[in-house]
Amino acid sequence: MNAWAKLLIVFVLSIFIGGCATHISANVPDEQDFDRILQQDLNSHFIEIFKKDVTVKYELLRRQPTQSGVAAPKYYVWVSVYDGEALLGQGAARLAAVDKIHFLVTDFVTKDSIISDPSMVGQIFPAKLCTGIIARANK
Repeated sequence: MNAWAKLLIVFVLSIFIGGCATHISANVPDEQDFDRILQQDLNSHFIEIFKKDVTVKYELLRRQPTQSGVAAPKYYVWVSVYDGEALLGQGAARLAAVDKIHFLVTDFVTKDSIISDPSMVGQIFPAKLCTGIIARANK
C-alpha cells in the first residue's frame, strides 16, 4: 500500500471516529443529567405499559453507548419494575439517547422471554452483553 492510500485510510477513519463522537455528544445527556433523565423516561415507559404508577430500578449493563452509523446512541439496562414492594417484572432493555433530553425504550425483553428463548437476546443486544443478560435472567 502506498503512502497516499495509507493517508486516505487515516483521514477517512478520523472523520468516522470524530463523527461518531460528535453524534454521541449531540444525543447523550450531560453527566449531571444522565441518571435523572434515564430514570424519568424509564418510569414513564413502564407506567404506560403497566397502566399504573410503578417504580423502576435499573442497572446499566455497559456505561458507554453503542454507536452504529448515524443511528441514535444505544444504552442497555437491566430493569426491575415494582408496585410498592411487589416485583411486577424484570428484563433487559435497549434505549436510544435522543437530543440530550430523552431516552426512548426501543426494546424490552422480559426475564421470562429470555429464559424461554435465550437465542433471541442476540437479535437485539450486542454479543458482548448476551451471556451476562442470559445469566441474569436465570438467577
